[in-house]
Amino acid sequence: MCLAFIYSQAQSPITLWSYNTNLTPGVVNAVSGSITGINAPAEGANLSWDYSSVTTSPTNPFSYSVPNSSFFPEATYADTNLSSVFIAGRYFYYSMYYKKDTSGVYGLGDIIHRQPYGIGALTGNNNDSCIFPEKQDIFTNPMNVIRFSATMSSSWVSNYTMNADFELTIASLSLNHTPCTRISYLYRFDSIVGWGKLRIPAGSGHSIPYDVLLEKRMGVTVDSFYMNGTIAPSSLLSNFGLAQGTRTVMNRHVFWREFCRYPVIIFNYGSNNFTTPSSMYFDMDVQADPHWGLDNVSQSGGVSLYPNPNNGQFDLEFANVADKHYSIAVFNIFGQEIVKEFIDVSGNFKMPVQINGAGAGIYQLVISSGDEKQVFKIIVR
Repeated sequence: MCLAFIYSQAQSPITLWSYNTNLTPGVVNAVSGSITGINAPAEGANLSWDYSSVTTSPTNPFSYSVPNSSFFPEATYADTNLSSVFIAGRYFYYSMYYKKDTSGVYGLGDIIHRQPYGIGALTGNNNDSCIFPEKQDIFTNPMNVIRFSATMSSSWVSNYTMNADFELTIASLSLNHTPCTRISYLYRFDSIVGWGKLRIPAGSGHSIPYDVLLEKRMGVTVDSFYMNGTIAPSSLLSNFGLAQGTRTVMNRHVFWREFCRYPVIIFNYGSNNFTTPSSMYFDMDVQADPHWGLDNVSQSGGVSLYPNPNNGQFDLEFANVADKHYSIAVFNIFGQEIVKEFIDVSGNFKMPVQINGAGAGIYQLVISSGDEKQVFKIIVR
């Protein structure tokens, strides 16, 4: 038996505007996903992506806050959950203030709250410290999150700087609350490189298929360090594993849907040029599909499927069944019945199945006879 998979999807991409995006104050229910076996999503038009079988961590909700800073009176929401690597294994924390209007969503600047850190583990003197004082950093150029209208082939560019002031106390170098600054020069190019349908995990099942846009985000940061208003000496920086002009690449794929507060999926790649993700995050504020995700609903009738996962080839085995007439239906990730077959089986019977033209993803096989039904989730890799 040959099961031919035929896809039928929307014929045009969605367009994101101010009125159908929801980047506003509120709770975000984000979770991380296992990246085992996960590759970069394909780019292109009218595609389908299915990550509904990815194992996720417990939900870790956070909030976009109502802005309360007089430094950013135009801000419409604030993300107070951000951090930046300063020295290997050490972070400072800050809040970013954003504005949403009819032209897009963009960062206006950030606030670093006072944070003292002991650095004795690095210097050998437990009295040595690095202190980040309270600091407001208003961007000269905005950091674009998304520009409206956004649809297939849209693109936008961001060039901005972020300044982090800190005070170093290192007795062996005669530094005592010496003022220092890290200036980060950031360049980011964002483009919409794909559109289609997307499923992700939803509770204990799978989400409905969402119309989405796939954004490709390429970012480069170059760091410079200053002490007492002049270039910091390389000998000092090397003690902390730092260097002038350090270049950091941060590449991402981001899926957007309408009316979302957080991207449906974020794939982080670091500097690996969009090959294998280093991490991925899902938005759990999605609607579960009540008609999807039933796996081995009934074992009565003696039907099994193996191997699973597979490459599109598998066996259906019927064991000790009475003379019965079976219907076999296959559904794609959009809940569409794409194959309907009928067979007669008696006793023990093994049937090889070849799925022609099926891309990697999850499919649903329903085998029924009268009131008996078995539902299998087929994973094609």
